[in-house]
Amino acid sequence: MSKTIYIKCVEPCLIEYQNKQEIIENTYSFVKIDCDKVMYLKYFPLSQKASLPKILKLDPNNINVKHFDCVKYGNGYELTIKPTNIQNIKLTKTVKSTFNLNPITVFLSAGDKSLLTISQDTDVTIEINGFLNTLQTKQMGNFFVIYCELFDATQVIILNSSLSQEFNSCLKDFEITNTHIKGYYECNDIAKHGIVYEIEVGDNVYAKTNTVYLEDRPRLTKLNEITPFAFLESIKVKNYKLARNYLSTTLSNRLDDLHLGEFFGDFCQIRQNVYEKLDYQIALIYDDKKQKFARLFQFEIKNNKIINILTT
Repeated sequence: MSKTIYIKCVEPCLIEYQNKQEIIENTYSFVKIDCDKVMYLKYFPLSQKASLPKILKLDPNNINVKHFDCVKYGNGYELTIKPTNIQNIKLTKTVKSTFNLNPITVFLSAGDKSLLTISQDTDVTIEINGFLNTLQTKQMGNFFVIYCELFDATQVIILNSSLSQEFNSCLKDFEITNTHIKGYYECNDIAKHGIVYEIEVGDNVYAKTNTVYLEDRPRLTKLNEITPFAFLESIKVKNYKLARNYLSTTLSNRLDDLHLGEFFGDFCQIRQNVYEKLDYQIALIYDDKKQKFARLFQFEIKNNKIINILTT
């Protein structure tokens, strides 16, 4: 059975497949492939014109998550090719850990994206969300903490004994002690929300959060095209009072806060559905730790108010 594959990349590149060549210019560009059997892609980063291509195996029934960041879209997949320029090692740090007899080694690699490679029994790669100034590590109770100083924030990563992420976020006004981490996350959304974190790290990780406005009052939009995003950003931080500002009176009266939260669930990203040319259709991305997947929502809007929401 044929599956629709959307190929994306975080760096400008040339893709060669089935005797075709296509350029992906930016993160908004993509290549659509109808794939019903195993095939191979040649991948050329445009910033490395003299380098040999990377050959990627594409199996529609067994996606290699080592090479692709995978999001399931209906019967198909969105596959984002992971950065390749990770040979320029800028920092190597070996840290003694109580997890087991093997030390943890942290590699910082520089390319179009900075990556952390955490090596113990297996390698775990974590993307850094900006230009990194310094990197420090700390053992806190049963957990290993990495904190990276960026231009205007500190990316905090808490790993458990399996090197799985318990927490990963960029915090401002960052503070750390032997048992606690404090700071706030700037959501960079329309309303200018912030999330204040107080995290206790010991035998377990306990995170206490509080959602605030980073300005005196929330910013609002009166553009129909932006309304679904402003609404969903408010749902994401559980600010249902602000979210109702974008609902019609009739729809708002039919939905209580519990219903709103359960209807959309715990999503991690809000995107325009670029693969279908439909007005006001939004893709919400979910991550159940086993797989990322998309749910599509169609909004009906009149006079800057949402009058109906359909799942497709």
